[in-house]
Amino acid sequence: MSEQRLVYRLRSELDLQLALSQLPRAELLAGVGEAERTLLCTIAAELGSNMLKFAYGGELRLSRRREAGAELVEVLAEDDGPGIADVPVAVREHYSTAGTLGLGLPGVLRMADHVHIETGPGCGTSVQALTWLGERAPESRERLTCRRRSAAEPAALAMSWGSENHPCPGQSVSGDAVVFRPLPSRQLIVTVLDASGHGPRAHDLVTRLAALVADHPNPDLVPLLEALHLACRGTPGAAAGVARIDAVAGMLGYAGVGNVRALLLGPAADERAWSGVSRDGVLGDRFPTPFVQQARLSPGQVLLLYSDGVSETLRSFRGSLPGVGEAAALARQVVSQCGRGIDDAACAAVRLA
Repeated sequence: MSEQRLVYRLRSELDLQLALSQLPRAELLAGVGEAERTLLCTIAAELGSNMLKFAYGGELRLSRRREAGAELVEVLAEDDGPGIADVPVAVREHYSTAGTLGLGLPGVLRMADHVHIETGPGCGTSVQALTWLGERAPESRERLTCRRRSAAEPAALAMSWGSENHPCPGQSVSGDAVVFRPLPSRQLIVTVLDASGHGPRAHDLVTRLAALVADHPNPDLVPLLEALHLACRGTPGAAAGVARIDAVAGMLGYAGVGNVRALLLGPAADERAWSGVSRDGVLGDRFPTPFVQQARLSPGQVLLLYSDGVSETLRSFRGSLPGVGEAAALARQVVSQCGRGIDDAACAAVRLA
């Protein structure tokens, strides 16, 4: 038989779900038994999920061919993310750097007949999983093989950040807050919080939420939003947007609940902006499944996160965005020029160079 191929470009969880919904009915798997079909789809799901978690996406390829007199299916996952520092550790049962159960690579190693991994710090990762159809792999083939990639230390984007926060007219304190949390390996968590209501009560709640973000042991998007939701139980609730910037990988991750907005601008003034989507809901009351989105970053861009006290379109901004000058000055301009004047208004700005 001639070789058959499928290629899926994964940039979000939605891309993966669409691929997995199509794969069981793909011509490539025609004639494959239900058990083997389920096994191959599970391998694809684990490898695709790993790419989204650790490399913010990549390419998932499947091919079917004959080799050494037998028919096999290859599932190949390739990304240009930060790479795997220690493969033997990463394939251990229940090992994880993301606070998950750690079943991804160990599970693939159990299910496939042969797994080959090529990776290295800053060099991306390629995982090839081979499964023979109807027959076992040749006994001489090792279960796991690895090749370490080496490259010069990647240049990280430079980051500078600042914020502005205005209370609702007539109030002395704001129910909005901005938290910047630098992490090791040149990463930055940016969070904008908006407690329901105004005045001292909203301010007290948002102050507690800001402290939680600053100290939470798992400072990633979904765990942070889940922790904020639990902390809002029994309160009027809040909205939150959380962004994670990886300056080495050049990637942005974003997830939000409620009326907090994310906008990635530039570097050219006429370049189309990337907008992050916040799910409808209220922390502490209606918590939707977080929708994690990714975007590539480049020098000259600006990330803005702002509460609904700022006009969503920023049309009243005088001048061209992403603008020039310090991040704090840009955040101040956004709030002063685009604030709606009927609510607390906060904006976080991060400049990349």
